[in-house]
Amino acid sequence: MKKIVYSAIAFALLTGTTVAAGTEKMFKRMDADNNGKATPTEHAKFWDQWFTRTDKNGDGELDFEEFSNSSVIIRMDKNKDNKIDRNEQKSYYERVFKVLDANKDGHLTLEEYTRER
Repeated sequence: MKKIVYSAIAFALLTGTTVAAGTEKMFKRMDADNNGKATPTEHAKFWDQWFTRTDKNGDGELDFEEFSNSSVIIRMDKNKDNKIDRNEQKSYYERVFKVLDANKDGHLTLEEYTRER
């Protein structure tokens, strides 16, 4: 659980927002239909778009030059090549979704997304 919080903190720091404001802002962007719930599809699309924006050279992988948070790379990097490919990133955020979905209803609310872990 702490790893997820650290990832959110790292993301907020990288984007120059406070943790609380950054996390809430991320959730609102993730909730594409603005119904107060993020579905697995909305969550996956948000992180896929993040991957595309972060992959500056367009090679389909994130390396330390593109994403300097080594602790996140290490957690996502299942094949230990010091890079994150789309499949590794997708798999990681699918697990994150399941952990964050506290009531296991298949949706994330802002409360679930921002609750202290």
